[in-house]
Amino acid sequence: MITEEGITGSASAFASDLKLVVAGSRDGGTGTLINAGVYGNYWSSTTSGVYAKNFSLGDTWVAPADDAYRGYGMSMRCLNNDLHTGIQDPGEMRGLRIYPNPSKGSITVEMGGTPIERINVHGEDLRIIRSFKPDGVQAELSLTDMPNGTYFVEVVSESAVSWRTVVIAH
Repeated sequence: MITEEGITGSASAFASDLKLVVAGSRDGGTGTLINAGVYGNYWSSTTSGVYAKNFSLGDTWVAPADDAYRGYGMSMRCLNNDLHTGIQDPGEMRGLRIYPNPSKGSITVEMGGTPIERINVHGEDLRIIRSFKPDGVQAELSLTDMPNGTYFVEVVSESAVSWRTVVIAH
């Protein structure tokens, strides 16, 4: 699953359909929240005495089969875009990925085999700030001159239009 989702660190983990975040965990002895915003820790169902397997991720690494003391409070729930209601928006593009997110200004838009006709970047007031006409199923966008903030990326193909939120943080 990690390879299929292209997860190589915290940014690609959040950009994936799993929406994994770096929520940290709770210390098994004190209950104190530790490593929030630094590491993501997710329990698996495999236990071994007082230990259990967990999936951990950091800024540029993943550890798919870590061992951890079961007293630690780690995340248990993953989100998937198509599992919230079980009904997919008919205008939604399957396979659309935008990463890294958050970004320092350079982002990649992938369509998983569907040609992209147009990409519009909108500000918080939904005005179009940038428009791109990529040639193919992937585009590299440079937004490095844009200020920190939240932007909405509209991706248009022949058969659908999808929107994603992207955070620029230099």
